[in-house]
Amino acid sequence: MMYFFGKVMGIRALISYEGESAKELVEEFHGAVESYLALCEEQGVKPEIVYFRKP
Repeated sequence: MMYFFGKVMGIRALISYEGESAKELVEEFHGAVESYLALCEEQGVKPEIVYFRKP
C-alpha cells in the first residue's frame, strides 16, 4: 500500500497531511488547513499567509 504526504511550505507552523490516494491527500490538505485556521482563531492569533511573487 502506498501513502502520500505533504507539508505546507512558507510558514513557520507545521501543517502536514497524508493520504492513500490523490483524492484523499487533497481532502486531508483541506482538513489540515481548516484545523490550523481554527486553532489560530481559538488562540487569538493571526494566521501566517504565504505570499508568492511572480518573477
